[in-house]
Amino acid sequence: MKKQKPIYKSDACACCGHPLTDTDNFCPYCGQKNDLKRLALNDFIADFVANLYSIESKIPYTIRSLFTKPGRAAKEFTAGKKAFYANPFRFYLSVTLIYFLLSGLFDKFNTFQETANDTNPNALANKEIKTPEEIAFSMDIDTAKQSETKKYTEEELAQMGLFKSMILRLEMYQNFIDKPSNDLLSDAQGLDSLGHANNRSNLFLYDRARKINGMKEKDSRYAFLDYLKSNMPLILFLTLPFFGLAFWLFYYRKKKTFAEHLVFVFYTASYFSIWLLILLLIKEFTGIDLNWLLGLIFPVYLFLSLRKFYEQKFFITITKMILLLILLSIQAGMSTIFVLFIAFVTY
Repeated sequence: MKKQKPIYKSDACACCGHPLTDTDNFCPYCGQKNDLKRLALNDFIADFVANLYSIESKIPYTIRSLFTKPGRAAKEFTAGKKAFYANPFRFYLSVTLIYFLLSGLFDKFNTFQETANDTNPNALANKEIKTPEEIAFSMDIDTAKQSETKKYTEEELAQMGLFKSMILRLEMYQNFIDKPSNDLLSDAQGLDSLGHANNRSNLFLYDRARKINGMKEKDSRYAFLDYLKSNMPLILFLTLPFFGLAFWLFYYRKKKTFAEHLVFVFYTASYFSIWLLILLLIKEFTGIDLNWLLGLIFPVYLFLSLRKFYEQKFFITITKMILLLILLSIQAGMSTIFVLFIAFVTY
């Protein structure tokens, strides 16, 4: 006689304490499975595989929908059909993170190759070697440029606007640090030499000027670019809601919530990011730069997506799309300035 497997069920939910019967496989209150069986290794593996499959099965379907049915993913997701699609916010972050990670790896590899070529004796032999006279002449030019830079006192700078005085301070500090003898001074010593106060804002600007000057070295430039790339996904994620605001204003009469506009924006941005990833791989493995294709593909895709999601007529859609592209270009420029400013402040 075959031995029956024991049934591990409880008369109360282990999670919320809601009363259960033997026929309840799941708690009707919180959804917890009615199973008191101790966790075994095969249960752990089964749950892991099930969750992984659930996640991975959504990603191909989402990508296929983005590429074959523009606007459909956003339309169905906001209509409540969420079981088939990856979450637009997490999906966008995942795609952009993969892009920036691969981009960083390729940059590292290319830098390694450049370094190897620079240390190659044959490459060194072909490099142009400056004569002592040429070196002395370039040093004289640098010295002349530095002597032309005016030094402003605290009183003169205080009479100027905040933005102008900040730019002049940065320029003055950069030229001061650029002299080898001054570069050895600490930030406080440098400010004392210029007759400027050792307050927090001046020390900050002096430190930024030192970092900007340091970017003349290749290693420093690569370090800054790596820092910028590592924070780019988060910064872009924070700027996309401003794009959502533009769509909300243009399609205010469609009575969609701001979050529904954001779903459309993040799915559209994900499509754009996937193309960037594809073109990056093509360029790295074939050497062919096809980034210009995005200028042809994306406007057509955006038009079809707008038609599907917002359900408006051809001429209304194309007019709004042109206006949106102009507005988004302005926003993209402002976002770029914002990104550079954040990197400048935090680096």
